[in-house]
Amino acid sequence: MTLVGRQISIHDGRLDLLATAPRDRWVVIEIKAGRLDAGSLGQALYYASSLVHLAGNDVFEKLQPGLGKLGDAEMLSARVKELLDGEDD
Repeated sequence: MTLVGRQISIHDGRLDLLATAPRDRWVVIEIKAGRLDAGSLGQALYYASSLVHLAGNDVFEKLQPGLGKLGDAEMLSARVKELLDGEDD
């Protein structure tokens, strides 16, 4: 996986990590201490569904400022744009 965002504000929450996986899949990662419970799973699903409702440009604007902190900002920007351009409306 490639980490592309952390602490991303989405609607009324903040998702911990966003990554891309092989086969161009988006991965929402919610970090919690202890065992997984229904509330944590619900929170991760809420964040994932919130991302679906955002336009690609909006997602990119949320990710772009922090890309340089996660690695090669230019390479990550190009990769994120490529993935977002490939998303269906």
